[in-house]
Amino acid sequence: MRLWSGVRGGTLHVVARATACAVVIAACGSSASPARCRAVPSASPPQVTAARLVASADAASAQPGSTVAFTVVTWGPTRYEAPCDGPLQLVVEDQTTLSVYSSASTAGPASACGDVTLASGVREVYDVAWAVDPTQPRGLYRARLLLGDLPPITLPVRVGGNAAVC
Repeated sequence: MRLWSGVRGGTLHVVARATACAVVIAACGSSASPARCRAVPSASPPQVTAARLVASADAASAQPGSTVAFTVVTWGPTRYEAPCDGPLQLVVEDQTTLSVYSSASTAGPASACGDVTLASGVREVYDVAWAVDPTQPRGLYRARLLLGDLPPITLPVRVGGNAAVC
């Protein structure tokens, strides 16, 4: 970047290019000009319904080091096969589909597993959580929830909170 135009008549003429660039760079995110940037409103926690499944998260965004809880509810009449060592599985992927976290719920006395048949009006609830790594990069992630042999459901979760718009 050219900061000066030379000497003319013994006076150094400084071009305001550096100042203009500094103003443009500082305009977004600078505390000196808060009116130019605004926070994006936080989104509602995601919820998806597919067939006889409803999957939800307790938050649409999370900070590194926090936890996001997921719940899947299914109801009858339906039949599915869910492994007893982890009926609800969670796989979190980044935007390149790289798996960054996986976990499974534990089958407790209230969680149906194995060959499950639910009569009309009967429902089952499964919970699993994502312990977001403290070093997890900011960005949008996909939480894929798999309840046995039922079709997977995917929920979006943003890490690092909401972005600012300038």
